[in-house]
Amino acid sequence: MVVKVAINGFGRIGRLVFRACRKLYPKDVQVVAIHDLGDIKTNVYLLKYDTAHRAFPEPVTVDEAKQEFTVGEGADKWVVKSIGGRLGPSQLPWEGVRHRCCPRVNRYLPYKGREGC
Repeated sequence: MVVKVAINGFGRIGRLVFRACRKLYPKDVQVVAIHDLGDIKTNVYLLKYDTAHRAFPEPVTVDEAKQEFTVGEGADKWVVKSIGGRLGPSQLPWEGVRHRCCPRVNRYLPYKGREGC
């Protein structure tokens, strides 16, 4: 079963976690949402063109109308929802992204309505 996760914060560390999930566990983990204050075009640009880790090795396309971006092609592609705004993790619409696990990071608590957290 694929574990679906959402990343709260798509800065340097969030993008590295995204890259690691995609490279190391493409069949076991799927990032379904990111939450960041930046707009979707900026976040995708920063994912695609990293000065330390070079260009992202797969195609990434943006759908601004749906606030989503797609990584990869075919059966292995990920569709990632971009959630913006100044919201805390407990205020985010997790139900809308249907993730199964919300990792505990710093002071944030796991989403209480999901198993496996």
